[in-house]
Amino acid sequence: MEQQTNNYFDLVLSMFNQYLFQDSKNNIDDITIYYRTNPATSGNPLIEELLKAIKDYSLENIGYPLFNSILAKTGKSAAESQEIINKVVKYKNYNKEQIKPAKEYLRNIIASVYLQKASRLYGDNPAELINYVKALEFKSADTDYLNSTSFNKVDINTVIADSNSATLTSSFKFINESFSEGAFKPGDIIVYSAGPSNGKSLFAEQEALHMAIDLRENVNMLIMGDLSMDALILRLATIYSGLTFKEARTNLANIYAAMCRDIGDRLDVIIAPAGVIKAEDYVQYILNSKKKYKACFIDYDENFAMSSRENMYNDFGALYDEFTKLKEAGIISYVLCQPKAYTWNSGDLVRLEDLGTSSRKGHIADVVITRSKEKDTVNGLGIFNIAKNRHGGMEIAHSIRLDNGRFKVIPKAVYDNIKQLTEHQYFTEGELDMMIRQYEIQKSHINLQVAQKIQTQQGGTKTVTGPNPFE
Repeated sequence: MEQQTNNYFDLVLSMFNQYLFQDSKNNIDDITIYYRTNPATSGNPLIEELLKAIKDYSLENIGYPLFNSILAKTGKSAAESQEIINKVVKYKNYNKEQIKPAKEYLRNIIASVYLQKASRLYGDNPAELINYVKALEFKSADTDYLNSTSFNKVDINTVIADSNSATLTSSFKFINESFSEGAFKPGDIIVYSAGPSNGKSLFAEQEALHMAIDLRENVNMLIMGDLSMDALILRLATIYSGLTFKEARTNLANIYAAMCRDIGDRLDVIIAPAGVIKAEDYVQYILNSKKKYKACFIDYDENFAMSSRENMYNDFGALYDEFTKLKEAGIISYVLCQPKAYTWNSGDLVRLEDLGTSSRKGHIADVVITRSKEKDTVNGLGIFNIAKNRHGGMEIAHSIRLDNGRFKVIPKAVYDNIKQLTEHQYFTEGELDMMIRQYEIQKSHINLQVAQKIQTQQGGTKTVTGPNPFE
């Protein structure tokens, strides 16, 4: 009985977790009935006071002063109070995954009260009992979607917590700055589209290395097609080291050893022929993995095994529906795809409507990023376009693909200067940084001259100062 009481008591303490509080508050009357009628907890003054606090206050207004007042009122000693506070703090720090067992426990308690009510009201009328239960607005599981939520009972604490948990950043500053949260949200479906020979795979590999090394998250890469493991390792080595492909090849053993120290076991790779793996099988593999991946990269969508090649539009709709299962689990999916053929060498911006095979992928995606290939370029120029963004704005960014496999975003003026070149030139990142710096100096001088001219035209004599471009 004592162990059972402790379990019930711990459940109440866990109700102050941000992912559980609103469910508790929305059902607090039924929860209170359960605790009052349960022999293990009936008449417990501390439980009564804690449940009353959930009913009377919002989560942001519940803190140490209220807990200390409740503990003093119910006669807890200093040692007992500290132990209880420590447990509350522990449960408050649980993430969505850790709090799931408590959420299920709470759901079963609420369901048992509903069934008790139904039995009392319609115990002698089974048909009415079933109708009563069916009419209840009760979410029996997280995947019980056909269930209404009143606006004033939205779980705002979870909404805010999920927003604050957006910490999986891109390796590209312009992408992060496009989001209100400054990062991808857990479960985002990201579609990246670029034509052949435009570095689709290199882009994904750069992002995957960033997440595995810089963010230290578990990442899975699914590569379907003709890319071998040795080719993949060489690509990753060039992006990681900044060396050219030729230089990386001659130093591959040392680079690989350094990568292993930085990556550890956080980056997993699956390489398979095209048309062998089904989307539903891969998604289930990720969901069932003990690794708990935070992101997966799929290169690329048309290489999944399809049930029929005769109706690819419908098949692709079903394929992208599968990725929404990863979304529910908070795992972001980066899906690579081709745009329509007319965009491949046009030099025009690749837009949302230019995605190839099926427009459904654009409908389902949370973020769509494309890259065009500058027409007649010999130096890997292209323009990134955030064509869709469910939690931010649209952005474009001029870029260059370097001979080390990396992409670098550059100002349009620098982009236009490189575009004039008719022969391939190997630019190091240091050289590009110098070109960008020179452009910024010139821009600062021009801005200063414009400001001084405006001041003069307005008849002022005050000296206009600007930023020192040499600082």
